[in-house]
Amino acid sequence: MSYYIPINESYLKRAGAQFSTPFVGTPSDRVPVDPLIFSASARLFNRTIREFWEGDPAEAITMVAHACEFYDITPIAHYLYGSYWAEDYGAKLKYMETMPPIVVDYPIKEPADVDRFEPMDPKELSKGPTLTKHFRAFDHILKNYTPMFAPVSFFNGATDIASGLVGVEKFLLWIMKQPSICHKLLKKIADHMVNGNIAVRDKYGAVVMVVGSVTANSEILSPKQVKEFNFNYVYDAVKRSLKVGAGPGVYYHLCGDHSLDWQIWKEAVMSPFTVMQIGYEGKGKPFPAKKLKEEFGNKCTIYGCIDSLVLGQRSPAEVYEQGKQQIIDGKDSPRGFIVGNACEIPPTTPPANLHALVRAAEDFGKLPP
Repeated sequence: MSYYIPINESYLKRAGAQFSTPFVGTPSDRVPVDPLIFSASARLFNRTIREFWEGDPAEAITMVAHACEFYDITPIAHYLYGSYWAEDYGAKLKYMETMPPIVVDYPIKEPADVDRFEPMDPKELSKGPTLTKHFRAFDHILKNYTPMFAPVSFFNGATDIASGLVGVEKFLLWIMKQPSICHKLLKKIADHMVNGNIAVRDKYGAVVMVVGSVTANSEILSPKQVKEFNFNYVYDAVKRSLKVGAGPGVYYHLCGDHSLDWQIWKEAVMSPFTVMQIGYEGKGKPFPAKKLKEEFGNKCTIYGCIDSLVLGQRSPAEVYEQGKQQIIDGKDSPRGFIVGNACEIPPTTPPANLHALVRAAEDFGKLPP
């Protein structure tokens, strides 16, 4: 891919130290900024969102790697999307012009399909459409951008994978009307999650599990339902994955509003390399870094968020102020602090807005020597 110039070595050394500080205490000048950039990176290279997702995964992740350097953010090349795993079990994806691919044909259409559904084993998954793309992207980074590689496994939340196979509305209806069917499917999905982690472990020798809750949030489910239909299965899958050596990284990525259910996650399985991110505490209100520090700071590294709407559509000054407050409130967390966005950076985010978040980290995220 001669289109790209080499990554600057001084950037990699400095930004790598920033990222490792929360986990191993490497001296660095400021808190790390890790705003989950994916297809927004395509804009820097005159590519479209659809080209990013539909094209060569190695090309897409290369754009991410160079965007990390361009914005001076955490040097980890990410490559994930919401409909992960659906294709492996027969779903059909549609590639969109302005967003990641969506499921347009769900493989589980009725309760009888749940009985027929069987989770794929690690070897099957490693040859399936999802990990074929995943490995293509990450092998390219490992070979050509080695310092920016992390062995990520994206198994998200149990309800999220289920929704990708059944459809969100239908699965939520089953939760209310046919909960036993949901539990039957979710038990199998927990096995799938473990197998997915094993497949990545077998490939790269270690795993950073990206887990959490997108559909299982306070706007959609009650706290009791979040625990019953998502948390319990995530807990089981993480615990089993760590037991078989599919770790040690665990990144809890809780999208959406968790104002009513966040306390459930205080009981989550924690490894020495765990990050806890909670998106919102109410509509449009990023979960306060101060509260995150008080409740989780002694257990794991915390990830303070700014509002996706602010980052994607508001002014750089608003991004700067929101980032400033979260950084000031969270940077002294006992096990480290990261600042970023509530979820994936909106693809049309103005570059100046992301620069404003990095500037806030430079101005207010200085760490003691």
